[in-house]
Amino acid sequence: MKVTLRGKYAVVVTVLAVMVTGCGQKSTAPSQSVARAGATISSSSEIYHGAWLQHPYHLPAVSMSSTAGDWRSLAEVISAPGVQVNLVTLGYTSCDDGACDVVVADAMAAVRALEPAQRQRVQVVMVSADPQRDSVVALKRYLGQFVSSASADGGPVLPPVGVRPETDAVVHQVARALGVVVENPAATSPAAAPASAPVSPVAWSAHGDEHTVPPGGYLVTHSTQLVAVTPQGEGVLVWTDQTRTVANLTADLRVYLHRM
Repeated sequence: MKVTLRGKYAVVVTVLAVMVTGCGQKSTAPSQSVARAGATISSSSEIYHGAWLQHPYHLPAVSMSSTAGDWRSLAEVISAPGVQVNLVTLGYTSCDDGACDVVVADAMAAVRALEPAQRQRVQVVMVSADPQRDSVVALKRYLGQFVSSASADGGPVLPPVGVRPETDAVVHQVARALGVVVENPAATSPAAAPASAPVSPVAWSAHGDEHTVPPGGYLVTHSTQLVAVTPQGEGVLVWTDQTRTVANLTADLRVYLHRM
């Protein structure tokens, strides 16, 4: 089955369920999905649990600082030697509801479950959605909690890489390229943060009464899909909250790497 999406953002209920609850927003509505305009999606249910993009996303050529080294382009990060696929997500270190933690943890658990020959071919990458607060040091400390020196059988696993865009505008550029939704700025409840708290041009939640506001006085609301990106910068496979289980990720990665 194919679904062609039209308009700036098209809503798809069944094929690509991209939760726009993300960090910083409590969902009370049924699961819906949002995808980038013009994307043609195949459910590929006979091959993958995730949604295979017949017309891949294309990451922009932008510079970012990285936990893997000095200032590097995003292209350099995803084309690290030996890497054949990257599991890319947007998140931030002040995530208040644990959604970002779950995505990274699921991705790393799936990599650890792969066979030794496949493990070193997969890299997990988190692009910060909050560059004002997420320094490279903060990203490295945050991602350190997901690092395991070895898999269950003792084989090595690549550590997750955090990348920090130079500006919030670059965050939006990368988000749009990956079909990720990042909300427009919205004021929090006056009681949620002091007047002196910095305001992020990326997004901050209007639900301060529903969350513990992290340091800095604002939340970043974004969708939480995980995207398989090739070293050439093409996003080819998408998992959402509904399909992103460790078992599904592991199975899909095995199929994908076997077909390389």
